[in-house]
Amino acid sequence: MCIYVYTVYIDYIQCVHIQESTSQFMKNEFILSQADGRPMYLQIIEQIKNRIAIGDWAQGVKLPSIRELAVSLKVSVITVKRAYQELESEGVIITRQGKGSFVAGIENLGAKIRNQEIDNLLTEALVKSQSLGLGLAELVKRLELLHQLSDSESVGQGKTLDAMGVTDVVEKSHSGKNEISKKDGGKSNDE
Repeated sequence: MCIYVYTVYIDYIQCVHIQESTSQFMKNEFILSQADGRPMYLQIIEQIKNRIAIGDWAQGVKLPSIRELAVSLKVSVITVKRAYQELESEGVIITRQGKGSFVAGIENLGAKIRNQEIDNLLTEALVKSQSLGLGLAELVKRLELLHQLSDSESVGQGKTLDAMGVTDVVEKSHSGKNEISKKDGGKSNDE
């Protein structure tokens, strides 16, 4: 198996390949950024959870050893150990003495992690919108609008609706579809 490890520095990305002797397939790419304000162990936790959430790492899959991951990521063994301990305390992984760490055998673990992450993000958005005086209906409307525009290259690149020229969603038009009003006066139909 090949593990790809990326360490992101301000000016470049370093990729490290690690060969492991295991018959189980795991997609192993870690991207750590020195520029990220979060500690490295939190970045490791997030990426392991993401692998599990999207199904790359199924129940019972063996994780790289603490030492192997530390060497490949060029971080301290203590950093990786802390990440593994946090994941174990959350019930995401289990460690067997002398055998290593494995994805916990919890049914629907990936879905639980996805739901928890989405709930955290939506809660954060709700709290922020309330602090800005936005009601739930307006927040839902903006979320639906972002969903409609999700095929656009602009969505997901940090652009706001205003920056994309969107001023409002016209509630159901005579055709029964939502229409998106653009600053240039044009309209885009919701499919």
